[in-house]
Amino acid sequence: MKVFLVHYNIDPDARIQHTIHHGIAFLAGSVKEAGHEVGFCQINLESEYDLMIKKMKDYSPDVIGISLVTNQLVFFNRSIQRIKEIGAKVIVGGIHPTIEKESTLKIDGVDAICIGEAEITFVSFLNKLQKGQSVYDTPGFMFKAEDGKIIKGPSACLEPDINKLALPDYSSYGVQDGTNAETILTRGCPYNCTYCVNWNLRSLYANKESYIRYPSIEKALAQVKHTLKFYPNAKSMFFEDDLFTTNRKWLIEFCEVYKKEIGLPFGVNIRVEGCKDVILDILAKAGCNRVNFGIESGNDWVRRSLL
Repeated sequence: MKVFLVHYNIDPDARIQHTIHHGIAFLAGSVKEAGHEVGFCQINLESEYDLMIKKMKDYSPDVIGISLVTNQLVFFNRSIQRIKEIGAKVIVGGIHPTIEKESTLKIDGVDAICIGEAEITFVSFLNKLQKGQSVYDTPGFMFKAEDGKIIKGPSACLEPDINKLALPDYSSYGVQDGTNAETILTRGCPYNCTYCVNWNLRSLYANKESYIRYPSIEKALAQVKHTLKFYPNAKSMFFEDDLFTTNRKWLIEFCEVYKKEIGLPFGVNIRVEGCKDVILDILAKAGCNRVNFGIESGNDWVRRSLL
């Protein structure tokens, strides 16, 4: 199957932001590993709609996969009818359709939505479509039938062993000029902050106990080295994981190997109450020179009771 993936990355103020979408990169890696072809377009300005449509027509895909966050929905709505004219099935995934399932599926031109992590479920959908089988029982999918009826597949299960997943395919984004390489190694967050989507995402899966997952040290190191191939000028790294420090044993082992084999300064996301001396010491000795965390509120009651 020929799949064309789209990353809407439009800034309302018309500033170009060349942001790498790690989710699309992981999905592209899995789709290619399964033997399907992948085309790609990142749209940064509304003036690039014509270019996007031309790339789609030239590629002639069987399936168009679009990842959406809420602030990109307005731009998607302005272009969906032109996309639908390509004649491919339009599948929408990402955070917005995962949370706003029915409203997204009701958009004219959308054939189905892919809910949550897509490496397994999207490939399953493609394989069934290629074989001419019914796709309506694909886990983690919701479909809009020809009569407009919504058909929901069974709940998906997370892949508990993320070592089995393909490495992210950053080739569509090309070699990067920047000096800071970025990737994501782990999956999930154990907390239930009301303003964050993680508690909602965790509830989607039949095996929600597998929501927090870490790769083996060998797989993590292989991914770091793989990522650096696309950043020939890299002088630092940032790990975009939701929370990098929840598994202390894994953290210690990773930091020891990273320091020996990579050695670049790096940054991570961390929780304020996770900023314990022992954790910061482990990070600092491995070369960590930046931690990101949210203050959220200066009021302890607000932080504990509301957030």
